Amino acid sequence: MATTVLSSFLKESDSVLDYCCTSCEEDSSCIVAEFFCEKCEKFYCEKCIAPHKQLFRTHATYGRANVEKWPVSKATTDILEKCEDHVNKGLKLFCEDHHQLCCSTCVLLNHRQCSKVNLIAESAKTCGSEDFNQLLSSMKSNLQELNKLQNSRQNTILSLQESYAEQLHAIRDMYKKLKASLKELEEKTIKALDDLMDKLKSALTTDVDHCTRLKDKLMRLSEAVLDLGDKEKQDLAFIGRIKCMEMIQQSETYMNDNNCTIEHVIKLVPNASIEQFLTKQSTLGVLIHPNTAIFVKGKTEYDVSIFDDSSNPCDIECIVQVSNGHFVVGDCKHNSIKLLDQHFKVKSHCAVSDGPRDMCQITSSEVAVGFYTGEVQFISLNKERLAKDRAMQLQHKCIGIAFHLAKLYITSGTALYQYTLSGSEGIMLHEDTPGSNTVTKCAVSPTGDMIFVTNNEKHKLLTLAKYGTLLSSFGDPELQGTWGVHVTPVGQVLVCGYSSKNILQLDSESKKKLATLVTEKDGLEGPPQTVILNSISNYMIVGQFDKDNLLVFGVKYSQ
Repeated sequence: MATTVLSSFLKESDSVLDYCCTSCEEDSSCIVAEFFCEKCEKFYCEKCIAPHKQLFRTHATYGRANVEKWPVSKATTDILEKCEDHVNKGLKLFCEDHHQLCCSTCVLLNHRQCSKVNLIAESAKTCGSEDFNQLLSSMKSNLQELNKLQNSRQNTILSLQESYAEQLHAIRDMYKKLKASLKELEEKTIKALDDLMDKLKSALTTDVDHCTRLKDKLMRLSEAVLDLGDKEKQDLAFIGRIKCMEMIQQSETYMNDNNCTIEHVIKLVPNASIEQFLTKQSTLGVLIHPNTAIFVKGKTEYDVSIFDDSSNPCDIECIVQVSNGHFVVGDCKHNSIKLLDQHFKVKSHCAVSDGPRDMCQITSSEVAVGFYTGEVQFISLNKERLAKDRAMQLQHKCIGIAFHLAKLYITSGTALYQYTLSGSEGIMLHEDTPGSNTVTKCAVSPTGDMIFVTNNEKHKLLTLAKYGTLLSSFGDPELQGTWGVHVTPVGQVLVCGYSSKNILQLDSESKKKLATLVTEKDGLEGPPQTVILNSISNYMIVGQFDKDNLLVFGVKYSQ
């Protein structure tokens, strides 16, 4: 049997599985034995071996250098023979039907109908001498992976603590601005934050504790199996093998179910109108974990066509919600930019040179609109009126556009560029050729450290670092013809499947699907082209190809 595979690993353990001095144990004291007398069949510590040698000079004793000549320790026997389900029972039977070790209670409760339940001593005879090297190597590997998973969860707890502190600071700052009238709201919001923190931390702590329990079990079993050495104990070896295999399966199943590293942060979505509607608010903002799944609840349709439109239906390619709660909508079919109020009623519109392909907010009263011709038109909002301002001409198409910290991010269909607001200092961040729709729409994370880009032809959503380095690529059979992408102020990622006619929510790094938000069954009538989510008012707005109606879905978050 294996004697060295886990030796170095087990030395790092704080757990000690050893032999107690027989004489000391009779005096209710457990002292580690250093010698074994084969004739007496007893163990002795450094102190007790001296009188034994004087009394029994002819007895051969073996020190730890010859531990292979020692019998199996009681501790090893106890670990291997103990029933996991019935603590005071020993394992005596083996059910071949279920491939399970059993005590008498196990058989009585769970294996009465089984046809092949044998004594372990009988089953062990049919099992050849097993080489435990591979088994122990697997256990060592599992222990290491569990340790990695545990460390990852502990680091995530630290990250969660940091984000908690940041949001608590934001809450305090808001409290200072609103002074004494915010005292009650402050307490409610902190309570909500604490509750969310406790919930998230509890889940992570559960993972850490589970890892610890699995590690302890694996360690004890590893030590027990290693302790068997080359001793001819077929029944114990058989038990050890079965238990090891069970623990390996348990730990591997657990690690497979928890191998995805998910970022845990807490974000506060401030309510911009809180000063005006203070008495109507229950908290300072909505505490949202960006990786919390969203659920749709109900749909309302709003017609955004106007008298000046042709008989053709609208083609809503882009939507932006500005600071006063109004919406600016790009109608690609009618070369029109439309301003909607908070009730989705068209208040004004202005004609543009071509069909608007995408739009982003620059300031509270200005948006930038991109066109297939390569033009970027800036449009201002003033008292429910739209007015065209300056424009800049690029040397490539503008299919997608986003804005963050004085920088414009523009896609051409095959590349992503970064520009200043004047259109100068253009830098190519990412390119994917050949093809014509490999770099289509884009969005920037709230912190600016990630850029999300859709690849329509390959049905992917790419995550790039702020300088263009590819971080990840998300694809899913359910998501076809990726088009519009939206990132909320707290980092929630929504992406439209143009060909698959659905909208998916991904985690904040776009590595994992969290939910399928809407499909044709939920009321999508045409291919979705653009989507935005308002976390304060709890609704999601969808613009479709060749449809006059905006779709507004109510949303809620999983608990």
